[in-house]
Amino acid sequence: SNKYDIFGSNPPLYKEDTLGGNQARDAARHTTSLPFDLLIENANRLLSEKGLFCVIIPYLEASSFISMCAFKKLYLHRRLDVRSSERKPFKRALLEFGKDISPTQAGTLTLQDAHNSRTAEYAQLTGAFYL
Repeated sequence: SNKYDIFGSNPPLYKEDTLGGNQARDAARHTTSLPFDLLIENANRLLSEKGLFCVIIPYLEASSFISMCAFKKLYLHRRLDVRSSERKPFKRALLEFGKDISPTQAGTLTLQDAHNSRTAEYAQLTGAFYL
């Protein structure tokens, strides 16, 4: 019966066709152990009315995930698409949902510049974690 103001998840990311044979590792990394629809259903159930559901998922799954959330009346508030470098495609999407409809804030984050150094934006974001 508890409701939460924030529910965050870095769920298993990989599809079933890439199972490696190590049961514990496969459960942690593959969607068979936590399908997106089950994650969304439980996040919705556990959120307070003003609560936020935050998740990191593969970039290529983002549109489908957003649609699944909207079907369960969880609406996208913020989206950040992340890639390792400008030469690479986006790999992850950081998504934030709420029960209320609001304008979506969208952005991108590139982690490394052409010299394989942290970009200024990434360095600023993670600066407190580095000595």
